[in-house]
Amino acid sequence: MLNLQIVSDGSSFVIIPGATLDNTNGTMYKIYVGASSGSLYVVHTAVAIKLGSGGFRVASTGQNASSGSNYGTITVTHSASTTANGIEWTNNLGSVASVYATVQRIIESSDYP
Repeated sequence: MLNLQIVSDGSSFVIIPGATLDNTNGTMYKIYVGASSGSLYVVHTAVAIKLGSGGFRVASTGQNASSGSNYGTITVTHSASTTANGIEWTNNLGSVASVYATVQRIIESSDYP
C-alpha cells in the first residue's frame, strides 16, 4: 500500500495504524519514506523488529537528502486503539512536505522454525 500525505513541519504521518500491526516477537517491517518540499527531497528507509516486552526497535537502513541531514523520524509503536501510534514518520524538515510512504511486513513470528 502506497500512501501520499501533505505533512506540516513538526507533524506526524501515520503510515500504518497501531491496531493493524502484528505485535508478536520477531515480526519485522521494512519502511520506505520519500518526501519533497520545493527543491528539497528526502529518502528514508528503516527496519523495525518486535523484540520481547521492549516493543519495536527501529534501525535506519538508508538516508539521503538533497541538503543537510534532516530525514524525518520513523517510529513504531503498537497500540490496541485504531487511532493511536503505529508506524509513523515525523516531518522535521522545516517546511510542509509531500510524503510518499509504504510498509512491508517482511517476517512474522510464524516464519521462524
